[in-house]
Amino acid sequence: MSRKLQITSRIFIATCALIACVCATASSTLPALQGLITDERLTELSGLTSVSYNRKQLWAINDGGHGNKLYAISTKGGIERELAMPEFSNFDIEDLSAFRYRKQQMLAIGDIGDNGGVRDVRPIYIIDEPSANSDAINLRWTVMFRFPDKRHDCESLFVDTKEGYIYLVNKRTEPPVLYRIPLKPKTGTVATAELIGVMPGVKAVQYDAAVKLSDNQSKYATQPTSAALSCDRRTLSLLTYTAIYHYRRSKDQSWKEAFADTLPIQIPLPPLPQAEAISYSADCRHLYVGSERTPSPLWRFKAPK
Repeated sequence: MSRKLQITSRIFIATCALIACVCATASSTLPALQGLITDERLTELSGLTSVSYNRKQLWAINDGGHGNKLYAISTKGGIERELAMPEFSNFDIEDLSAFRYRKQQMLAIGDIGDNGGVRDVRPIYIIDEPSANSDAINLRWTVMFRFPDKRHDCESLFVDTKEGYIYLVNKRTEPPVLYRIPLKPKTGTVATAELIGVMPGVKAVQYDAAVKLSDNQSKYATQPTSAALSCDRRTLSLLTYTAIYHYRRSKDQSWKEAFADTLPIQIPLPPLPQAEAISYSADCRHLYVGSERTPSPLWRFKAPK
């Protein structure tokens, strides 16, 4: 690390620690500073998910144009493993989700972004979760899909194996919309995403005028950048540039029914360069939130009850 980056990191850590202290005093729902990501290999961090066998690690990926690599990072923010994914393209990988399928732990890696509105069909790669003793990437199948109405930009996905679906949230529609596609569609087919419902209650967080926001926080405050599903499958946590939205459903409710019944709980984020990644811990006691650009903090929230 260069001396300039070291100095910048120290200033950033001190600032984040001060914010975390203020947040902790203000509300128990606000975050603790978990770690700091300084490695420039993760300057375009766009997805996080839990490592099933190591609660002190998370899987992480960059978005398009920044290599086909899967990283295992510590919950303090440092890169501990770098795994090549040579079989994949990375037009715009934006999110990933850990899940268990037929007694096998797996990851869904979504090449789902479309900033320019040019992609009719996109892939989601389903791989075995790499073991602790091997860096091999085993591709199990690829889900090809399209949206039913038009080309949507999309940065958020999660998997519900009990239902057998991958869920997607589009980015540039206000309010955002939830879709789903089969986790394992018929081989050789292109799945058409099913529209589930409009996600209510997403609104910009009002900061004090003294707080300087990034361009993305100001212009795109309500646009979803990542999503995660709780272990009991009843909380959908949606990340935007300025807040987390927790949607809760009852035991037998669909998400469409839940959206009609209640508004989400909104948890403001502390200022971040560009909030792009959210994940539950493997035991679902906490949520981790990460950002593009380095250095950037890794925040830890208490999971909603």
